Amino acid sequence: MTKTVRLLLLASFVTLPAAAQSGSPNPSPTSGGRVPSGDSSSDIHMPLGTASDPDTGIDPALIRRREEARKLDRKKRMVDNANRLLALTQQLRADLQGREATPEDQKRLDEIARLARQVKDQMRN
Repeated sequence: MTKTVRLLLLASFVTLPAAAQSGSPNPSPTSGGRVPSGDSSSDIHMPLGTASDPDTGIDPALIRRREEARKLDRKKRMVDNANRLLALTQQLRADLQGREATPEDQKRLDEIARLARQVKDQMRN
């Protein structure tokens, strides 16, 4: 089995579980049914009369909303990268049907391998 085919198979196995987990983000109960947008300034505000942490002076609810927004953004980036990896892998697989790999295909394989490592590292953290 050639190195090209092995890399292609590895990339497809890495992308399938990640693509299966993709979906639209669910609104959290603390966001009032809204999914926080990427602009955290519009989602984060301190209502009048809320208590703040005496040590930091920051509202704990504000900290939770910021953390939820960061988690949603991270998940969105991982899903986008996994979907891109899946699309590149499927496109390369279709292009390689019935012909040998070219130097341009090798560049695409390198990009797929780089993206696969990036997705893997993101899932670890």
